[in-house]
Amino acid sequence: MLAASAIRLSYFSVFGLAGGAKYTGLALDNNNIILVFIFLFEGIFSQGAFSIILYISGLGLAALNVSQIKTPKLSGNPTNVYILAFYTLGITSIYGWKLL
Repeated sequence: MLAASAIRLSYFSVFGLAGGAKYTGLALDNNNIILVFIFLFEGIFSQGAFSIILYISGLGLAALNVSQIKTPKLSGNPTNVYILAFYTLGITSIYGWKLL
């Protein structure tokens, strides 16, 4: 994932945004959003099964990071900011509850 991130960042610095409003490939900050969600299921699966799920997810995210898909900027729309804030508060609450 680290190598794919470096490739994506080098590509992005050369080509920039596609059409001025969309990224080419999945933006790297979306990896964190997805991986935090995947870790919610860590207790449901055995350690071996979760390792495989995490590995496949990492490879899938790395492939999406360097793919040619177009993804919109999340920061350009106020609705997206509210959704991300709600997601962050929700995930924080869930992980806080799991600590109890």
